[in-house]
Amino acid sequence: MIQFQIDEVRIPSTLDAADAADFTASIGVAGDVVAGITGHREFVWTAAEELPEWQNPLEPKRLWVARLDGRVVARAVYRPLPTEGTRTAEMEIDVLAEHRRLGIGSALLHAMLAAAGDDGRTVLQTWALHPLPSGPVLPSPTGFGTVPADSDATLFLLAQGFQLGQVIRISRLALPVDAAERDARLVEASAAAGSEYRLVRWVGATPPEWRADMTRLRQRMSTDAPTGDMDAEEDEWSVERLLAFDAAVQQSPRVTLTVVAEHAASGTLAGFTELSVPAELDRPVDQGDTLVLREHRGHRLGMWMKAANLRFLDQTHPGHPAIVTGNAEENRPMLNVNEALGFMPVAVEAAWQKTLRDA
Repeated sequence: MIQFQIDEVRIPSTLDAADAADFTASIGVAGDVVAGITGHREFVWTAAEELPEWQNPLEPKRLWVARLDGRVVARAVYRPLPTEGTRTAEMEIDVLAEHRRLGIGSALLHAMLAAAGDDGRTVLQTWALHPLPSGPVLPSPTGFGTVPADSDATLFLLAQGFQLGQVIRISRLALPVDAAERDARLVEASAAAGSEYRLVRWVGATPPEWRADMTRLRQRMSTDAPTGDMDAEEDEWSVERLLAFDAAVQQSPRVTLTVVAEHAASGTLAGFTELSVPAELDRPVDQGDTLVLREHRGHRLGMWMKAANLRFLDQTHPGHPAIVTGNAEENRPMLNVNEALGFMPVAVEAAWQKTLRDA
């Protein structure tokens, strides 16, 4: 019988610290798993990019690794939603392909279930990346999108009692885009928005004058974005949490570009979009969150902000090969924006959920 060891990992203060090896190895495992699924490393972040997020005290996460013959071959991430009184925890399990079907994933899941039970969480959610389906598929309960029915992740999660809740389209925009076409989209969207709105942009942390509004926008991401059949609880944000989030952004080697739409009459923000830019020019940019508040939809603010951020990227950090993003398959308005800008589907991500009281 194969013998493996499961250990919880202490998050290091720096990557040079004596206890950093397991954390770094866990990030390497996750990257290798993603590369094995997609055939490339465009979606992979480095340990230096990941560490600041792990050190955020207001968004705690726990990490376990599995060792086989002393080598880290799998990891599990556990994150309870930080809002007091919520029932939900999120998790991720990554096992190197050559070490699957040995009971390692099940053992790591057992640790996640125990942690959720200790925290009083009754809903466990996870997301799994897949290539575009080319064989048998499992349809989303929303009626939009499918995932491969016979992939390792699908078979494992179904066997463990998880249910598919949503399918997310992963898309890629090759850079550089045609500047004239991008600016035409920008002008059209600006005309649709009219004088009711104006755009503001910044690099890095949120300026003090926009902190309260950005706190509200980030909280609304948990209620205004499509969630399919997943249990969705409001994720509370405070200015203190925003400051901790921004501190992690500032400590990362990546640079964040943000464009927001201000509603002129009220002086409050109606939406935002952000791009996360790696330091290396040969790596793609990540499209982070984009949100237009429900009460401000119908003015083409999504297109306006995204086209403006594409121009902001070209002005400040040109030379990257692509932008990658993910959107719920049922989110047709945002998919329309992305498709008009030139994004093409390259992969899918499945959202899964397990109700623990039924375990």
